[in-house]
Amino acid sequence: MQRDAMPAIVLPTNREIVRLVEFEMSESPETRLVALELLVTHLERDLGALNSAVLGQQKEIETLRQVISRLEERVARLGEEEEPRSAENERPPHY
Repeated sequence: MQRDAMPAIVLPTNREIVRLVEFEMSESPETRLVALELLVTHLERDLGALNSAVLGQQKEIETLRQVISRLEERVARLGEEEEPRSAENERPPHY
C-alpha cells in the first residue's frame, strides 16, 4: 500500500507569536490589521493542510479496516475447512 506524502505543516513557535503580539501593540492600527490578516491567512492554510491530512488518514484507516475484515474472513474459512488432526495421522518428527 502506497502512502501519499502529507503536506508539511509549519506552526509558529511561541517566540514568533510573542514577537507578533509585541509588534502589533507597537504599530499603527492599519499595520496591526495587516499583521492579523496575514496570521489568519497562514492559519487558514494550515487548517486546510491539517484537514487534508486527516482526510487522507481516514481513507487509509478505512482501507486497512477492509483489509483486516477480508483477512479475518479468510482465517475463519481456513479454520472451518481444516480437518481435525489425530495423533495417529501425525507424522513423527525427523531428527
